[in-house]
Amino acid sequence: RAIKYRSPLDTVLAMQLQPGLGVDADSTWLVRFLMSFFGWFAVLVARTSN
Repeated sequence: RAIKYRSPLDTVLAMQLQPGLGVDADSTWLVRFLMSFFGWFAVLVARTSN
């Protein structure tokens, strides 16, 4: 049986679906926070570069 390769991006997107309150909740919330932080940071940088 072949093992499917999962990219880190697949893992991050799967973690975004349900943060929950279980064992992986801390890392999930951290990933969600960092993605939103850098998303807004990119918006601010793009806005000020004009």
